Amino acid sequence: MKKYLLFFVSFLFLTTLVGCGKEKVFKLETSEVTLYLGETYTPKFIIQNIKKDKLEYNYHSDIIEIKDGVIYSKAYGTCEIIISIADKKVEDVILKINIVEKLPEELICEEELNLIVNQPYKINVSILPVDASQEVKFVPLNEKIIKVDENGNVTALSEGETYLIIYSVVSKKVRIQIPVYVKKPNVEEITSIEKIDLEYNEQYQLSWKITPLEADQEVIFESLDSKIASVDQNGLITAHKYGTTIIKIISSREPTKFASVEINVSGDKTTDLIINAEEIELKVGEEYNLNYTILPSTAYQECDIMISDDSGLEYINNNILAKKVGEYQIEFKTVDGTNISKKVTVKVIGNGQPIFKTTEEFENTILNYNETFNPLEGIRAFDDEDGEISSINVTGEVLTYRYGEYQLLYSAQDSNGNEIKLDRIVKVEWGYDVTVIGHAGSFYGVPNSEEAIMYAVKELHYPAIEIDLKQTKDGVFVLSHDPTWGNVSLEDTNYADLKEVEYTVTKSTGVIYGSSDSKKETYTSKICTFERFMEICKEYHVIAIVELKTSKGISNWTELNAPHTSRMSAIMEIIEKYDMLEQVVFLSSQEQCLNWVKTNGYEYIPCQYLTLSSCENEKTYEIVKKYNLDISFNVRDGIQISDEWLEKYRALGCKLAVFTFEQYATYKDIQTWIDRGVDYVTTDWHELDKLNFSK
Repeated sequence: MKKYLLFFVSFLFLTTLVGCGKEKVFKLETSEVTLYLGETYTPKFIIQNIKKDKLEYNYHSDIIEIKDGVIYSKAYGTCEIIISIADKKVEDVILKINIVEKLPEELICEEELNLIVNQPYKINVSILPVDASQEVKFVPLNEKIIKVDENGNVTALSEGETYLIIYSVVSKKVRIQIPVYVKKPNVEEITSIEKIDLEYNEQYQLSWKITPLEADQEVIFESLDSKIASVDQNGLITAHKYGTTIIKIISSREPTKFASVEINVSGDKTTDLIINAEEIELKVGEEYNLNYTILPSTAYQECDIMISDDSGLEYINNNILAKKVGEYQIEFKTVDGTNISKKVTVKVIGNGQPIFKTTEEFENTILNYNETFNPLEGIRAFDDEDGEISSINVTGEVLTYRYGEYQLLYSAQDSNGNEIKLDRIVKVEWGYDVTVIGHAGSFYGVPNSEEAIMYAVKELHYPAIEIDLKQTKDGVFVLSHDPTWGNVSLEDTNYADLKEVEYTVTKSTGVIYGSSDSKKETYTSKICTFERFMEICKEYHVIAIVELKTSKGISNWTELNAPHTSRMSAIMEIIEKYDMLEQVVFLSSQEQCLNWVKTNGYEYIPCQYLTLSSCENEKTYEIVKKYNLDISFNVRDGIQISDEWLEKYRALGCKLAVFTFEQYATYKDIQTWIDRGVDYVTTDWHELDKLNFSK
């Protein structure tokens, strides 16, 4: 019995081993495949212990086709394929197919477009790889210069330069920006009247036509003999004397294209020539008004004027200038063909020493910021024997981009060694209606740092610098927008410890709006004191805009029953120390701060009430009115102010200030407010020569 039992157990064990060794397997190596359109795929299977009969593929989709076990992709989309094998003891497998569009990698187009106004043009664009979607979008940056339809047909609207951005609709990262240059077509012809007959002093307004109409319509005019007939910049002809000449109407852009108009002038002849003096005696350097009259008044009113020796006399605009000792003749002769002449004798006597001769322009010693200045304009030197001394030496320099007073010393020497000298003080000031303020100095470096302030005055040449004022634990006034400097609390730290703290910031450099030169710079600085700020403003003659921040000792008199803690008097002492009372403006959102200034003997100091939100509200208006303040309002973040409210504040007699045009603000943004007539604009980092100011 035991023998049979042992045999039975052994049989079961062997049967189990044999069964395990014949496990049936039917599965896919991968159950999901992503294909590009047009790509093929052959499924790979893992099959064990199953007879490899023919596989069956079942699917219900038009995006694929299967031939001989190969899957062909035909359209975009997703579908599932059920794959069966003859042995029904195993489950079917499911293969998921995703057919996607091949992503664009590169956009190919013209490097630049050179177009003519109103001439059509079709842009050639292709995308690589070629089997990726070729659909693109066209975006012109200035639709006043060009417009582009969805098919790439360009219409050039006006002359100018812009950029066209082209990008793939499938992947906006695949894009190109190409420069577009549009110019007007060449001038083909200029036509006008061919011949004009005029009397003396008669005028005639020219008209003309330039073809094609899209060509540049600007012209200049030229008279081949302006003594017979002259023409002004608007084409107005004036007849002067008997004779014939030609007036040309010339294309400003293409000087070889012009029209010629023949001018014939006739009129009354001169009957008499009258001079207002026959003999004149002058000292070297003196002037005399010598003029003539031609009769009749209908005759041509011009003479030729000849001087016997122009080294001794000068005649300009009916004025004689005596240049050196001697006797001279001035002859006046009519030029209308009558040849009537008169002579005047001029005797020049000496002064005994060289002299300077200056004009009214020279006497004007106030220059505007960045005004062109020639120190020798309007000054001349004369000597009895030498006449005009050609060499005048100037000691000193005037920097018209730096505000302040400059001293110049002029000297000249005659041939005998006699020397004359002249002192001149020239003042450079900001003479425009609007004052530009550097925000926190400038955004070069750490805001409110000495480096930022120096960059504002030396490189950007701002006429005014704004800073944020706070105080340290031991009462030293320092510049900082935040209650900390380099993460160190101002209120809890003495200046001796704070002055060694370094503050580091990283930010984009310069004015980079619309530029591809954007880069980051790291700046490190130590804290700047209010005294140093006053010293810089005094040295560079700039206006100090002092924002009174929330800080103990500055603003806490606004707290209940604590006016005695105010240290405004200490602030004023520093300002007075540097003689800056006439060059300071206070700025604050706390009207009590500004009221202290107005009611403590400093009512002449401008005070600006700062509002972060719109100033179009009665509460702000009443504060400005109550304390006799100026208004400084925010124009960022889409905040607007209407012309009506601007006029309402102007009616109070207050100045208008706008802040802050940040680093990425366009010059157009700033110019808009300058043109609206505000008195101050505050900006981070903009160049003054790119803005237009009115005097």
